[in-house]
Amino acid sequence: MGRAMVHEKDSVLSGRGLEVLQNDQRLLDLQDEIVDSIKTDPRYGIEDFNKHRNQEPVTFGDEGHMDALYSQTWSVRAVNIDVDIHAAKSGEIYINYEFTDVLDLRPDWTNEARTKSGYNRWVSVLGFGWHDFLGASDQMTVYAHWMTVVR
Repeated sequence: MGRAMVHEKDSVLSGRGLEVLQNDQRLLDLQDEIVDSIKTDPRYGIEDFNKHRNQEPVTFGDEGHMDALYSQTWSVRAVNIDVDIHAAKSGEIYINYEFTDVLDLRPDWTNEARTKSGYNRWVSVLGFGWHDFLGASDQMTVYAHWMTVVR
């Protein structure tokens, strides 16, 4: 949040901010879906294999929950996540998540996930105050990458 106020070009999401996203029920549901798809693949447990899921849309938080106290409002609310999966013959599943987004509290009516979640409605108000009144950047890139191992 502070980085946008001083107009830094980009920010890597880490620490508590990343932890909140990793434990968000929407991401955990996506992870369960990924694990189920791997475990039902006929190659699972027989050979190593890789899969890629491009641009998985995830809307963090409760549907319609958007306010200034909600941490995802100030990091990433609705984003497309690239997912690379490696299934080891031994049964471990390595899931790499990655996304790049722009921290802009402005509506994006072309992003269906942002519209469905209520994000666009809320940022129509918050974005004006944050970017136009307070002068925070609407061009800062937010990047995150992490790996989860499922055994």
